[in-house]
This record gives sequence, C-alpha cells and structure tokens, in this order.
Amino acid sequence: MAKILILDDQRCIRELVSEELRLEGYETSSVGNSEQLQDQLLQFQPDLVLLDLFLDGADGFSELQYIKQRYPRLPVVILTAYDTYIDDPRLSQVDGYVVKSTDFSTLKQKIVEMVASRHVFERRCENVLCVETQNTLGV
Repeated sequence: MAKILILDDQRCIRELVSEELRLEGYETSSVGNSEQLQDQLLQFQPDLVLLDLFLDGADGFSELQYIKQRYPRLPVVILTAYDTYIDDPRLSQVDGYVVKSTDFSTLKQKIVEMVASRHVFERRCENVLCVETQNTLGV
C-alpha cells in the first residue's frame, strides 16, 4: 500500500490523520517542521505528501516549493483548515486541496485518486522505458 507523509505542526492532527489512513491500509509517517520533513522525504520515501499551509516557522508555501523542486513527481495534497487559498497562485503545483474536517471521506477519496494516478504514470514510464530499451537493443 502507498506511503503517506503528513506535515502538520499540530501533533493531534498528525495523529488523527495518521490513524485514519492506517485504518485504510496506508503506511504513514508524520512530521511537525521543515527539518523533519527533509529527513523524512529521504528516509521514508513517500508516495504522497499531505501538507498543512500554516506551520510554526516556515509556511506550507515554502515547504511546497522545497518538495516540488527536489521531487517534482511527488504528489502533494494541501490539507488545511482554510478554503480561501484554493485559487492562490502559489499553489499552482499542488495535486489536490482538501479542507480539514471530521469527515475524512473527501481526504480519503483524494488520496485514492492521487495514488492511483501516480501508479498509472509510473507503469506508463516503465512501459515506455522497456519499449525504448528493446528498440535500442534491436529486439
């Protein structure tokens, strides 16, 4: 199952979201600040990142930029309490936007969509590489 990294400065939110997603079969890891984020991106190698916009210290906009510069194919879903930033141009690289709620159905559906589309993309890339390799070898 997919690995999901959660970045939120509120520990209770990280624990609640992690528990909900583990019950769905996902492997989760959560961090509360940018230093931990950088380490976990390397160690945990997530398939998807859930990112809060407002954090202690660095903001989610900066973290999004960091992730997309280093891992451009890694899907990032904004998970925030604010619906007012959905059209913010700083979020043009996000793959999804979900407003925090006690009902996790929207978040879970968005994760299913993102994980499925990522795996389809990876399979297509693998198939293209296989075809290119076969053509190069004259097979």
